[in-house]
Amino acid sequence: MPTRTLPFAALILSLSLVACGGGDSPSAHTRQRPPQPVVVTEVQQGPLTGVRTVSGHLDALRRVKIFNEEGGRIVSLPWHEGDRVRQGELLVRIDDSLIQAELRKARANLQQARSDRRRLEALFRKQLVSEEDISRADTAIELAASEVSQLETRLTRTRIRAPFDAIVTERRIEPGDVAPTHTHLLTLIDPARLEAVVYVSERLLFGLEKGTPVTLRIDALGDRPVAGEVLRLTPRVDIRTLKARVEIALPGQPGAQPGQLVRADLPVRTSSRLHVPFAAVRHDSHGAYVWRLTGENTVAKARVVTGLQLGERIAVREGLAAGERIVIKGFVGLREGRKVAVRDDA
Repeated sequence: MPTRTLPFAALILSLSLVACGGGDSPSAHTRQRPPQPVVVTEVQQGPLTGVRTVSGHLDALRRVKIFNEEGGRIVSLPWHEGDRVRQGELLVRIDDSLIQAELRKARANLQQARSDRRRLEALFRKQLVSEEDISRADTAIELAASEVSQLETRLTRTRIRAPFDAIVTERRIEPGDVAPTHTHLLTLIDPARLEAVVYVSERLLFGLEKGTPVTLRIDALGDRPVAGEVLRLTPRVDIRTLKARVEIALPGQPGAQPGQLVRADLPVRTSSRLHVPFAAVRHDSHGAYVWRLTGENTVAKARVVTGLQLGERIAVREGLAAGERIVIKGFVGLREGRKVAVRDDA
């Protein structure tokens, strides 16, 4: 029995000596981690500026609907959609036979009234008629002349002419149809005067005004930029889309047609607000945050509510104050309370 216990006792003793003596403990190798280098910037207060691209379409700056002021049968309408017409060209001719007959009658009545006036004037010189008779004759002449003038005006309205050089975009009636007064017959546009129509978010309207320069690109004509300027802004925002109509005048462009897609680069300037570099905003399962520098050169998460982004900067609605310093580079390995060393961006 003694010979079996000695080896076991010797093993226990040797293990105890190793545990208590000789080697260094693991804590002797532990070293505090050095501060993590980061790049920081300050939260800024002021307007955001940049360029926002919005899509829209081309439209005619001058568009006219042609209505008839005189009813009747359409005798001639030779123009179709897409046809070009010159200013003064006859667009529509309405049957005028009845007006012509009435006009002949009215002219005959006028001629008779003048003849009667001359006869009465001769009798008046002989004192055979009174001044009242002459006055009634003058009135009859004025009434007959007025009727002639009215019918002549109606006659001109049976011939409808182009008010300017134009393209026909709508033809809503055919020859032979009877058109009541004030029927929409044709629609014309001026192809030389186009505008771009875009719809802009109410958040981007601040700073836009008549005359603001805008760069346009018409997809059908390639990527060549076209210089335009804001012509007018609709004075109200659509309550459903929260967008407003903006019309942009542009010079004549060969090949440009109403309805074509256009992209407008709008220079945008917001009202004053807090904003930070977009690169500073991080996200996790709880939402957006930034790493904020504390007084002891440590970092802490600051939860933020972001807003409009323009270019490389984004507005912050909640969670920060102007002048606070936040991390924009050096995120890998950051954690709450971590010591950092601020370095230049170089």
